Amino acid sequence: MTWIQTYTGRAFEPLNPDPDDIDPLDIAHALSMVCRFTGHTRRFYSVAEHSVRVSWLVEEMGGPMAGLCGLLHDASEAYIADVARPLKHSPTMAPYRAVEARIQDVVLYHFGITPQEWNEHHGAVKRADNVMLATEVVQLMQWPPPQPWAFDVEGLALISGADKAATGLGWHPRRARTEFLYELVGLWKRLGRDRTGLKLVAP
Repeated sequence: MTWIQTYTGRAFEPLNPDPDDIDPLDIAHALSMVCRFTGHTRRFYSVAEHSVRVSWLVEEMGGPMAGLCGLLHDASEAYIADVARPLKHSPTMAPYRAVEARIQDVVLYHFGITPQEWNEHHGAVKRADNVMLATEVVQLMQWPPPQPWAFDVEGLALISGADKAATGLGWHPRRARTEFLYELVGLWKRLGRDRTGLKLVAP
């Protein structure tokens, strides 16, 4: 078998992804069910919630297209799950990274994000991703850590406990899914795009 069945009932082929098989609801739902840090958090914290919070941060820095890139930066994980960083970046995982990159390219194409737009905002997305990582470790993991973390200290100083992106971490999956879709629709509107182009399916 070369495909997986998605939440909306599609047959998605991870090794041969088709832009027409991408569905926002599949992405939002699957990411809402995947826990960050391979589940080693004090409470459930989904990739969908992380993505929304990265989107909030990066839109403040670069506008709605940056926010859309931030929201979708982990979208490939809806189809191939999340992998811990030490394993993901090891030499033996090069084939996995190639599959992940291909799926991510297809997702970006589906949502009309050009390679130029992605490259323009990728640095800001990566920065926001690392800032949220540090925030999540502080709030969700056992403290102190067993070994020093390489925190983006300067970036972490930009976000406080009163900031929206750092407040109330740990949404229920249903809320994370809803917030992801709400953020997607909002970004789509702020970009001046046709709402029907999202092809959203009602939960």
